[in-house]
Amino acid sequence: MVRFFHVSKYGYCMRRISNTMDRQVWLHHWQQADRFALPFPSGSFACMLFIIDADVPADERERRCKYIVSLVCTTVLCWGRDCNIWETAIDMAHVESDPDFNPPEHINTASYPMGSIKEAIDDAFMASCPRDEQYHSRYLILIVGHDPMITEEVERCIADHA
Repeated sequence: MVRFFHVSKYGYCMRRISNTMDRQVWLHHWQQADRFALPFPSGSFACMLFIIDADVPADERERRCKYIVSLVCTTVLCWGRDCNIWETAIDMAHVESDPDFNPPEHINTASYPMGSIKEAIDDAFMASCPRDEQYHSRYLILIVGHDPMITEEVERCIADHA
């Protein structure tokens, strides 16, 4: 497996966990609502949030969702605890990003309650993007909270697709 590291201007480290040069899959443990710099240009990438921490305050969730929308990704998929609340918060942040509350349609969202990580990645993350006529060669996985077993499972499932 090819591993690259990206240290952003904010001092956070992301790991590239894909093993092909044509598909970039980056993983970041997003422990606080702090900003991070993308390891690639913004726009036209898919983001998947693995929500492990059930105790994220509403104002922090709102800040995180607004930041995700500001990155101009085209697809955001939420998995885990309160994922439907996170999906709604991303949709609201997208609507609020336009002064007239009418932003251009550029972001697709979906949520997947806690269940099989493999199924979420297979069906939702990797497979649904091409079906939606949006081919993504860049993926950002954000893990909110800490669970080494979930991180390991995510990496194993991504390796199956690489």
